[in-house]
Amino acid sequence: MALVRVQEQAKEQLRIAMAEKAYAEEARKQAKKQIEMAEQEFNNAKRIRQQAQSELDKAYGLKQHAIKQINSTMLQITCQACKQQFQHEDNSLVLSYVSSAITTEGGEVENDDGKGKITN
Repeated sequence: MALVRVQEQAKEQLRIAMAEKAYAEEARKQAKKQIEMAEQEFNNAKRIRQQAQSELDKAYGLKQHAIKQINSTMLQITCQACKQQFQHEDNSLVLSYVSSAITTEGGEVENDDGKGKITN
């Protein structure tokens, strides 16, 4: 009778151990799947970041090109005395100064060809 009881306990412990093993295997599979998904998301995030950095670099280049074009245009439409002053000022100050210098009261802008004013 004691032998049967010990065998039943052994069977029960084996069943529990097998269930725990199956649970552990399933947990490992889920963990592996989550790791793979996290790696994919990380790679996607890296790709998106690289694209964003590339776009930012391109935008910065376009900004610098636009600033050069604006400065060039301003120098073309500015008198000689003012050109010397603009060459020594910061870009943002130049834009502000030129805008206020060529805009007269009432929103009119003087034309550099001496033929009158252009209204906005």
